[in-house]
Amino acid sequence: MVVNPKEADVRNLIIRAWRERWSERQWGIHIRTVLDDEDTNLSFLADLIFQQALNGPGPNNLVLSYLKHSVFSYIISTSAVLKSISQYQAFYKPFCVASLLDLLDQVKGRVIGRETDDGDLCLDLSLALQAVIYWLLSVTYSSLEKISDMTDLSELNGDAEDSRIVTKCRKLLTYFLGDPFLKGMLHIAGIEAPKVHENIQKMCRENLKFSDGYHSSDISVIISLVENLNNCRDIRGSQDSLDLFSSIDAKVIHGVNGAVQTTIMIAAMLRTTSDVLLVANDLLIIRQLKKCSGAELYCDIIQSGMIGLAEAIGKESELKFIGFTFLQLPVLLRTIRDKQRKDGGEELRKGLDEFLANESTLDVIDSKLHCGTWELFLMSLTKNQLLTEEQKETFLAKRTASPFAQKKNSSNAVIMLKAEMTVLNVLKILDGDYVTQQDKIFTVISSMLGETFETFLIAASSTGLLEQVTARLIKLNQLSKQVNGEGSKASTTRAVIFDSSFLALCHITQNYGPQYLPWEDGDCFFEEWYRDWMGVEGEAKSPDTVLAKCDSKKIDILLNQYLQGEPELKTSLVLWHELCPNSVGVVSELLFAWRNDAVSFTDVKKVLDVFRSKICALPVAIAAWLCSYIQVSREEECGKARYILEHLMSPNVTATASEDVQDNFNFKDRRRLMGKIIGKMIQSTIYSTVPGTQPTTTDCVSDRKECRELFESAWAKRANRGIMDVQTTAQMKNLLRITGPHHFVQLIIQRIYDIEHKVELMQWRDLAYGLLHMDMEECISSFISHFIPNILHFSRGELNSVEPQNSCLVSLAVDLTLSFYYHSRLETAKEEEPQAKRRKLKVIEEETTEKRLRKKLDALLKELFQDFERVLQETKDFTPNARFIFRFLREIAIKTPSQPILHGLSDTLIIQLVRVMGKSVTTNLLLALYPLREPSGRRNCERAIARLKEYHDDSIAESEPWFS
Repeated sequence: MVVNPKEADVRNLIIRAWRERWSERQWGIHIRTVLDDEDTNLSFLADLIFQQALNGPGPNNLVLSYLKHSVFSYIISTSAVLKSISQYQAFYKPFCVASLLDLLDQVKGRVIGRETDDGDLCLDLSLALQAVIYWLLSVTYSSLEKISDMTDLSELNGDAEDSRIVTKCRKLLTYFLGDPFLKGMLHIAGIEAPKVHENIQKMCRENLKFSDGYHSSDISVIISLVENLNNCRDIRGSQDSLDLFSSIDAKVIHGVNGAVQTTIMIAAMLRTTSDVLLVANDLLIIRQLKKCSGAELYCDIIQSGMIGLAEAIGKESELKFIGFTFLQLPVLLRTIRDKQRKDGGEELRKGLDEFLANESTLDVIDSKLHCGTWELFLMSLTKNQLLTEEQKETFLAKRTASPFAQKKNSSNAVIMLKAEMTVLNVLKILDGDYVTQQDKIFTVISSMLGETFETFLIAASSTGLLEQVTARLIKLNQLSKQVNGEGSKASTTRAVIFDSSFLALCHITQNYGPQYLPWEDGDCFFEEWYRDWMGVEGEAKSPDTVLAKCDSKKIDILLNQYLQGEPELKTSLVLWHELCPNSVGVVSELLFAWRNDAVSFTDVKKVLDVFRSKICALPVAIAAWLCSYIQVSREEECGKARYILEHLMSPNVTATASEDVQDNFNFKDRRRLMGKIIGKMIQSTIYSTVPGTQPTTTDCVSDRKECRELFESAWAKRANRGIMDVQTTAQMKNLLRITGPHHFVQLIIQRIYDIEHKVELMQWRDLAYGLLHMDMEECISSFISHFIPNILHFSRGELNSVEPQNSCLVSLAVDLTLSFYYHSRLETAKEEEPQAKRRKLKVIEEETTEKRLRKKLDALLKELFQDFERVLQETKDFTPNARFIFRFLREIAIKTPSQPILHGLSDTLIIQLVRVMGKSVTTNLLLALYPLREPSGRRNCERAIARLKEYHDDSIAESEPWFS
């Protein structure tokens, strides 16, 4: 065995000091002559002193005092002493053990000193502290075991050495496990050395065997302290909580959650049935952010749906909300239940009970719809297997008898529920053989466009059958192009099927979106027409595209035929998919001829009246081309095109005489639907000023008003009602479309600083959360990348320090950031048996979207954290900007204690935060900010804790009077 020469010198010096009875000062002078300044590893010094001091049955206190002096004079580190103490196993020497406990008590205040600024040294210190905790528990167990073996318990009068050892161990454990800084270091040590942590837990359970003995109180304290080690990262109960809105004026606030209500309103008005999974994810994220129970979430969802229904009755969106409430809302609840890990059925029933506690909403709906709303809703829940028949009857009995429950058959709600079966029957007929069942298909598709068409579409959309309806209509539209020699009746039947299916598809794509089109067959006429020709909001299409499809020879034939007085549109042997572009070519020639005074407007109207005499698809195709033409042409060139659009929308006088015949083929219904399609096309593309084409719906806003005024007026209606109503939702959507995400976010932030009352701030925060999710990616990206840096850099004076508005803004920023984070990590739902290639492509697209969102959020947070670091480096004292950063990081840590969203924080940023915020930063917060699963994260966190302890000690020293 090779002996270190320096260790031999130190051993000889210890023996000499003992023989000559040196004082602590003499020891300090002589030991420095032996050790060099370059010596960094002096752990052997503690081992050598212990060998000399604890060699006999009792301790050598003089030699132990040398070790104490070495610690206080920074000759040896505290971690080296702790390691040496933890290695002592001679528990049969109670007086030696007691002397070590006394030494620990003397140096415990030096565990985290100013010299522990290196990450590796701090980590060694935490491991040594962990070993000491295990050693203390072992000493406690040994002493308790000796005490339990005593036959005469009267000897335990408080003077027995083992009893005093247990008391000393309890006091030391109380100090080490109660100090927040040491507790944080122990938490890190538990991750670094998990086996030692398990041994501590095991030894704690061993001590629990003596909980009925003499030191039961000491044991209970020790057990409680060790168990609390697992709660080191829980910062929810620490000071300066940001949850300002859980209670106000000592009164807990109850009511429907604004974020849930806004999400439900947007889902009912602006989203489709295919988005049910997305809406369910949105609501579950809200639950996670708000920390509400499953029953509360279900109650808020049902309450929001019923509030929206009550507010929409009597308005244009009544049928849409009826379909959403009774058909789509149960599917949404079932989706949420299936995604819950726990028993969602019991939580749903509790939520129904909570909703039923306030029957006022149901009373209002019953009085307006003249039906038993609660019974119909329970029937839908039962149909979706959310309730059993017995449970339905139980909930039905809890509802106070409604005077309107007997008027069921006349209610739109009952009609909507019946329409679900109608949709299935229609699908069955439309799927029949086109040749053998043409008359039946003709009858169904002709009558389908009547007054109940909207009810039919809403029922199909709410039940997820609209995609199948669209596929059947496209199939019929394609089959109606075939011509094999036909008579007058057969040609008319084929023409009406083509026209009806074309109009129905136009109406569906305008109101429900093109996502319901199959996009599978490249030869499909309607899909090609919609993609290349139809006017769509926010997209300009070239008018030359459709002209390129025209046949110039056929155009000349049509022009000569109709200009020479042909009053009727022939249907026999007509290829309608060719006539649609050729009719556009005819109107194009007439328009340019009219502009050059080659023809009169009377001639133009004569041809237009022929095109719109029997088939409404031709005016729609012409109107789509005219909208594209007006979009790309100069204003002075658009006047005559606008007149043509106006004439297409005017009543057809020439068809009056034959209306009785036309009505047999539901011409009035088709013409009414044509007017809606052309009007909506004009509204979404050119906002024409032609009389009769201006949109009249309540969701239209005037472009002559300032956006700020529109926003304030929309908010005033919401504030007066206390809910997010139909009109406000539509206006907010239009504001987002008109202003763009950036300015829309700016309007919301400005509104926050105009609100003074906490209750209203709470409501606005939740409302803003829901509104910004109308375009989640762009709005939240703008919020993170532009407005948070603007608040930090350009807000000055009273605006940046006003409360509680800033706290509300921080809370909103955190919720939006976490929502983006959770959306980027959602698991893609894959169908077990994909039915089409488009389904597979959709799954791939969703996966790509998640990856793209994840990359985008990582880039946004990286830039934001770098901005935080620059702000803190420029800050020398406590400022509102630093407080904003502190609150932002702290609330994210509170809401995501186990998520890696903060792992992009640099060590420099956290150290600067500790420097600026001082005592506001806690050890628990540091544990939450650092990635403790990584070795570098643990080392940096140890160093930050040591730095925080240093700032904390300096602040205490400064607060003490200098003359004390």
